Amino acid sequence: MKGNMATVTSIEDKTTSTNKPYKLCSLADGRKVSVWSDHPLFSEVAPNFEIPDSLFYQKGQYWNLTNPARKGAPRSGGYQNKRTADIKEAQDNKERSITFFNSTNAAMQAVSTFNKADFGDKSTTDIRKEIREWRDWFIKEHDNYKNHKDRYPEEDPLQNDAPELDESMTPKDW
Repeated sequence: MKGNMATVTSIEDKTTSTNKPYKLCSLADGRKVSVWSDHPLFSEVAPNFEIPDSLFYQKGQYWNLTNPARKGAPRSGGYQNKRTADIKEAQDNKERSITFFNSTNAAMQAVSTFNKADFGDKSTTDIRKEIREWRDWFIKEHDNYKNHKDRYPEEDPLQNDAPELDESMTPKDW
Protein backbone atom coordinates (compact mmCIF):
# COMPACT_ATOMS: atom_id res chain seq x y z
CA MET A 1 0.00 0.00 0.00
CA LYS A 2 1.44 3.37 -1.03
CA GLY A 3 0.40 6.45 0.97
CA ASN A 4 -3.36 6.49 0.90
CA MET A 5 -3.68 4.10 -2.06
CA ALA A 6 -4.44 0.37 -1.91
CA THR A 7 -3.04 -1.98 -4.57
CA VAL A 8 -5.15 -4.83 -5.99
CA THR A 9 -3.18 -8.11 -6.00
CA SER A 10 -5.82 -10.48 -7.39
CA ILE A 11 -9.45 -10.56 -8.56
CA GLU A 12 -12.24 -13.14 -8.48
CA ASP A 13 -15.32 -12.60 -10.65
CA LYS A 14 -18.39 -13.51 -8.57
CA THR A 15 -22.19 -13.33 -8.71
CA THR A 16 -24.66 -12.84 -5.87
CA SER A 17 -27.62 -15.14 -5.27
CA THR A 18 -29.71 -12.56 -7.15
CA ASN A 19 -27.34 -12.74 -10.14
CA LYS A 20 -25.68 -9.36 -9.57
CA PRO A 21 -22.04 -9.54 -10.72
CA TYR A 22 -19.20 -8.17 -8.59
CA LYS A 23 -15.43 -8.48 -8.32
CA LEU A 24 -13.84 -9.64 -5.09
CA CYS A 25 -10.47 -7.91 -5.02
CA SER A 26 -7.63 -8.97 -2.73
CA LEU A 27 -5.51 -6.02 -1.66
CA ALA A 28 -1.81 -5.91 -0.78
CA ASP A 29 -2.70 -5.10 2.87
CA GLY A 30 -4.78 -8.32 3.17
CA ARG A 31 -8.26 -6.79 2.89
CA LYS A 32 -10.82 -8.16 0.46
CA VAL A 33 -12.99 -5.55 -1.23
CA SER A 34 -16.14 -6.00 -3.31
CA VAL A 35 -16.50 -3.85 -6.40
CA TRP A 36 -20.09 -4.00 -7.63
CA SER A 37 -21.08 -4.01 -11.30
CA ASP A 38 -22.72 -0.58 -11.07
CA HIS A 39 -19.50 1.04 -9.82
CA PRO A 40 -17.64 3.25 -12.35
CA LEU A 41 -14.36 1.40 -11.64
CA PHE A 42 -15.85 -2.07 -12.17
CA SER A 43 -14.46 -2.51 -15.69
CA GLU A 44 -11.10 -0.91 -14.81
CA VAL A 45 -10.19 -2.95 -11.71
CA ALA A 46 -7.33 -5.38 -12.46
CA PRO A 47 -4.22 -6.70 -10.67
CA ASN A 48 -1.82 -3.85 -9.74
CA PHE A 49 -4.69 -1.32 -10.00
CA GLU A 50 -4.46 1.31 -7.25
CA ILE A 51 -7.58 2.48 -5.43
CA PRO A 52 -7.69 5.51 -3.11
CA ASP A 53 -8.38 4.50 0.52
CA SER A 54 -11.03 7.23 0.69
CA LEU A 55 -13.31 5.10 -1.54
CA PHE A 56 -13.51 2.18 0.92
CA TYR A 57 -16.26 1.68 3.47
CA GLN A 58 -16.78 -1.24 5.80
CA LYS A 59 -20.14 -2.89 6.30
CA GLY A 60 -19.84 -5.50 9.02
CA GLN A 61 -16.94 -7.75 8.05
CA TYR A 62 -17.09 -6.76 4.38
CA TRP A 63 -15.31 -3.95 2.55
CA ASN A 64 -16.86 -2.21 -0.45
CA LEU A 65 -16.13 0.75 -2.66
CA THR A 66 -18.37 3.75 -2.31
CA ASN A 67 -20.11 4.62 -5.52
CA PRO A 68 -19.88 8.33 -6.29
CA ALA A 69 -22.80 7.93 -8.73
CA ARG A 70 -25.09 7.13 -5.78
CA LYS A 71 -26.21 9.95 -3.58
CA GLY A 72 -26.13 9.47 0.16
CA ALA A 73 -25.24 6.37 2.12
CA PRO A 74 -24.98 2.85 0.73
CA ARG A 75 -28.32 1.24 -0.09
CA SER A 76 -28.63 -0.75 3.10
CA GLY A 77 -28.63 2.47 5.15
CA GLY A 78 -32.04 3.45 3.78
CA TYR A 79 -33.67 0.36 5.25
CA GLN A 80 -31.97 0.86 8.60
CA ASN A 81 -32.96 4.53 8.71
CA LYS A 82 -36.59 3.61 7.90
CA ARG A 83 -36.56 0.89 10.54
CA THR A 84 -35.14 3.30 13.14
CA ALA A 85 -37.82 5.87 12.26
CA ASP A 86 -40.56 3.22 12.51
CA ILE A 87 -39.32 2.11 15.94
CA LYS A 88 -39.21 5.71 17.17
CA GLU A 89 -42.74 6.29 15.88
CA ALA A 90 -43.98 3.14 17.64
CA GLN A 91 -42.34 4.23 20.91
CA ASP A 92 -43.87 7.71 20.60
CA ASN A 93 -47.31 6.18 19.95
CA LYS A 94 -46.92 3.91 22.96
CA GLU A 95 -45.91 6.82 25.19
CA ARG A 96 -48.83 8.91 23.94
CA SER A 97 -51.24 6.04 24.56
CA ILE A 98 -49.96 5.57 28.13
CA THR A 99 -50.17 9.32 28.74
CA PHE A 100 -53.76 9.41 27.50
CA PHE A 101 -54.81 6.41 29.60
CA ASN A 102 -53.16 7.70 32.79
CA SER A 103 -54.50 11.22 32.25
CA THR A 104 -58.03 9.89 31.76
CA ASN A 105 -57.79 7.83 34.97
CA ALA A 106 -56.40 10.79 36.92
CA ALA A 107 -59.17 13.03 35.53
CA MET A 108 -61.88 10.58 36.60
CA GLN A 109 -60.33 10.39 40.07
CA ALA A 110 -60.12 14.20 40.30
CA VAL A 111 -63.73 14.71 39.20
CA SER A 112 -64.92 12.03 41.58
CA THR A 113 -62.94 13.52 44.48
CA PHE A 114 -64.02 17.11 43.81
CA ASN A 115 -67.65 16.05 43.62
CA LYS A 116 -67.29 13.83 46.70
CA ALA A 117 -69.12 11.04 44.91
CA ASP A 118 -72.28 13.15 44.92
CA PHE A 119 -72.87 14.43 41.43
CA GLY A 120 -76.25 15.84 42.40
CA ASP A 121 -78.06 17.27 39.42
CA LYS A 122 -75.08 17.05 37.01
CA SER A 123 -75.91 15.26 33.79
CA THR A 124 -73.73 12.52 32.34
CA THR A 125 -72.78 14.95 29.58
CA ASP A 126 -71.58 17.53 32.14
CA ILE A 127 -69.55 14.90 34.01
CA ARG A 128 -67.95 13.67 30.79
CA LYS A 129 -67.13 17.25 29.80
CA GLU A 130 -65.48 17.85 33.16
CA ILE A 131 -63.47 14.61 32.87
CA ARG A 132 -62.30 15.64 29.37
CA GLU A 133 -61.23 19.06 30.65
CA TRP A 134 -59.17 17.51 33.43
CA ARG A 135 -57.78 14.83 31.09
CA ASP A 136 -56.63 17.52 28.66
CA TRP A 137 -55.07 19.46 31.52
CA PHE A 138 -53.11 16.39 32.68
CA ILE A 139 -51.94 15.73 29.11
CA LYS A 140 -50.84 19.37 28.76
CA GLU A 141 -48.89 19.08 32.02
CA HIS A 142 -47.22 15.90 30.77
CA ASP A 143 -46.27 17.62 27.50
CA ASN A 144 -44.83 20.57 29.45
CA TYR A 145 -42.79 18.15 31.55
CA LYS A 146 -41.62 16.21 28.51
CA ASN A 147 -40.54 19.38 26.69
CA HIS A 148 -38.83 20.91 29.73
CA LYS A 149 -37.39 17.96 31.68
CA ASP A 150 -34.35 20.05 32.49
CA ARG A 151 -36.51 22.36 34.67
CA TYR A 152 -38.22 19.68 36.71
CA PRO A 153 -38.61 19.10 39.63
CA GLU A 154 -37.12 22.47 40.69
CA GLU A 155 -39.71 24.45 38.72
CA ASP A 156 -42.81 22.35 39.20
CA PRO A 157 -45.91 24.21 37.94
CA LEU A 158 -48.13 22.14 40.20
CA GLN A 159 -46.42 23.70 43.23
CA ASN A 160 -45.55 27.18 41.97
CA ASP A 161 -48.39 28.35 39.75
CA ALA A 162 -51.40 26.33 40.80
CA PRO A 163 -54.12 28.01 42.85
CA GLU A 164 -55.66 26.39 45.87
CA LEU A 165 -58.14 23.76 44.73
CA ASP A 166 -61.81 24.31 45.29
CA GLU A 167 -64.45 21.60 44.89
CA SER A 168 -66.19 23.53 42.14
CA MET A 169 -63.03 24.23 40.10
CA THR A 170 -62.28 22.85 36.68
CA PRO A 171 -59.05 23.19 34.68
CA LYS A 172 -60.52 26.24 32.93
CA ASP A 173 -60.49 28.02 36.30
CA TRP A 174 -56.72 27.62 36.50
